[in-house]
Amino acid sequence: MKLFIYPLVVDYTGDALLHLAVADGKEEVVQQLVELITKPGNEAIKSEALGILNERKNTPLHFAAALGNVRMCKCIAGAEPDLIRVHNVDGETPFFLAALHGKLHAFLCLHFICQKEGNNGLSYARRNDGESVLHSAIHGDYFG
Repeated sequence: MKLFIYPLVVDYTGDALLHLAVADGKEEVVQQLVELITKPGNEAIKSEALGILNERKNTPLHFAAALGNVRMCKCIAGAEPDLIRVHNVDGETPFFLAALHGKLHAFLCLHFICQKEGNNGLSYARRNDGESVLHSAIHGDYFG
């Protein structure tokens, strides 16, 4: 029997249940949802469910990266590494958002996954206005 889980859109910004669980820092809920979505037999919906976009075209991984939650980044990106390269309306990837918000450990986690997948992450490190992760780190004064 196949388990079909559709990520219900539950608020006016188009956030799905997974977005809300990440935003609320519910690590166990996120892990359980990802496990359900990635169960054998759910391959057809895995990418869509994990990569659901809200109105700003942010995935749940964008939220996890911006919050700097390494456990959720590993959980989501580990299940679907291609999500690291998804651009939101501003051209920001989860990789970029981690740097923009000064979340070093999340940035390094996503960078490691990029390298593991055979990509150095540089193609994910610049947004629509030309700003790079380095620019963002400098502007945010994240060099402590």
